[in-house]
Amino acid sequence: MCNKFSANTSLNDLWTNLPLSLIDLCAFPLSYNVVPGEKAPIVYIDETEIKVKMMEWGLVPILHSLENKVRFINSEIETIHNNIFFHNLVNQKRCLIPMCGFYVGDNKVSPQVPYYFYLPYRELFMVAGIWNMTKINRQTIYTFSLLTKEADANVKCINKRMPVIVTPANHQSWLEDSEFEIANLLSAPPLYFYKLGNNTALQHLDDYISLA
Repeated sequence: MCNKFSANTSLNDLWTNLPLSLIDLCAFPLSYNVVPGEKAPIVYIDETEIKVKMMEWGLVPILHSLENKVRFINSEIETIHNNIFFHNLVNQKRCLIPMCGFYVGDNKVSPQVPYYFYLPYRELFMVAGIWNMTKINRQTIYTFSLLTKEADANVKCINKRMPVIVTPANHQSWLEDSEFEIANLLSAPPLYFYKLGNNTALQHLDDYISLA
């Protein structure tokens, strides 16, 4: 499962492979530690235009409301099509989450020890997700969830799950083509990782659910 990630570099690289405004990308804040409940810049389709918007991590599904205090931070690709909470979202409201790396806990020890995974040269990469817009008390709330899959070899030694990384060649297809299959995203680039200090704990929140 992934319950923390970093987006601590400029999003300008997205301008080279997505039809986005370079000026708009410069306006988004950077963060070394994005945790559930916090906002992050999310790439999504607004009608027919690709845009970037700050959204809260922790999806409020169609059948829920914020008052229920239940949000979904991760969603497993193997079962997402069968889950009533995400009905139609995986086809109609896809998004991309820019990040420089993600944190997972070693599930063989307790308490879990966090590890940080990243691409060579710490390049910016995109993770597949779904998003939703909910209106609560006249407020419009945008929320998102990461998609996860069975971990590749170099992540599996730490945890059985990992985020679904989308290569640049598939960025637009994932966003724009509702018939583009998740199975096309399963091959991921090799990742580097290192162990964090014992005082760098992963955050666990009772109000959030990870269908990791």
